[in-house]
This record gives sequence, structure tokens and C-alpha cells, in this order.
Amino acid sequence: MVVIEKKVQDANELADKVYMMFVSQGYKLEEGTKLRGVYGNGSAVARALVGGFVKRNKFSVNIVQNANNGLNIIFDKAMSGFSGGVIGMSKMDKEFSRLQQMLYYL
Repeated sequence: MVVIEKKVQDANELADKVYMMFVSQGYKLEEGTKLRGVYGNGSAVARALVGGFVKRNKFSVNIVQNANNGLNIIFDKAMSGFSGGVIGMSKMDKEFSRLQQMLYYL
């Protein structure tokens, strides 16, 4: 889990930016809302059948008020990548790092 602090105060505006970032990267909101949701891409069924060679990622995003009058983006993996074996776990870690950097500069 990573906590990314933002100086903005409008949670809905930040949630819209996060949503647009994920959509532009090929993700869709699979569960929840823009403020507290899970974004995913790829096929869970294909990943379970074929393994790490099939693209599948799932990440949770929660936007919450922080003590500094700003907002925090709490970003975490919503799946382990284990179903794809070592290859799947490695791909998941790389994608997590890539998206984390995008959220920092959002």
C-alpha cells in the first residue's frame, strides 16, 4: 500500500482526475465509486487459465481527507498476481510502480 498526499481539497475533482488517468491507461472501474473503487484491466478468467502471459491487473484506490487539509490517495494492489506465477507477480509489481508514479504527478 502507498499513500500519496495531495494538496488539493476537492475530493470529487481529484477522483475525476484519478478516474481519467486509469481510463486513459486502459483500465475500467470494476467495483465501487471514483472515491473508493477498484480499477482493473484484462480478463480474470483468461489469467486463471493461461497464467502470467495474460494481461490482468487490479488496483484499489481510496481518496480520503488527511490531517493537513488536503487529500490522500491510498493506492494498493487488489490482487496478488500469484495466479500468473512468478511472471504474473513481476508484471503486477512493475505496473503498480508505473501507476504509482503517474499518481504522484497527477
